[in-house]
Amino acid sequence: AHFLLNENADQIARLFGDQYLNENNTVNRRQLGSLIFSDEKAKLKLEHLLHPLIRQEIKAQSKALAQKDRNHFIDIPLYFEQANHYQELSNIVVLIYAPFALQLKRLQDRNHFDEQRARSYLNAQLDIEEKKNRAKIIIDNSQDLDYLEQQVQSTLKELNVLR
Repeated sequence: AHFLLNENADQIARLFGDQYLNENNTVNRRQLGSLIFSDEKAKLKLEHLLHPLIRQEIKAQSKALAQKDRNHFIDIPLYFEQANHYQELSNIVVLIYAPFALQLKRLQDRNHFDEQRARSYLNAQLDIEEKKNRAKIIIDNSQDLDYLEQQVQSTLKELNVLR
C-alpha cells in the first residue's frame, strides 16, 4: 500500500493538494493520515483511489504464488473492513492481537499522537475484539517484539508457510 500510495502521488496531490507531498514528490503519510482520520469524505476519496489498486496487486501476487503451489501469507491491515474483497484469497484468517488500551499506548508512543488523535485512528477500524472473534488464529502481541516474532514464526511453521 505504501508503494502504491507513492506511485499515485500525483493523484493524491490532485485530490487533496500539493501540501500532502514531500519535497521529493512522495506522499507525506503523516499529514495525509491526519486529514483522512479527521475527514470522512477525504478518507472515502483516498479509499476509492487506492483500495482497487491494492486489491489488484494483492490478487496478482497471490495468484502467482498459488500457481507455483506455494503457501503464502498476505498482510492486510484492513482485512475485516474489506473482507468481501479478500475472502476468495484467504483460507485461514490470522489476527495479530493486542488489546485496545495497549494499541492506544503504542500508537501514541510511536507516532507521538495525543490520546484523541490515536483514538480517532483506532476507531476508524473495526473494534479489535470483534476482529478477534472473527479470526481463526490469534497471535498474541501484548508483550515485546521478541515474543511476537516467536509467536509469528511458530504460527507460520504450523501453517506450513515457512519451510
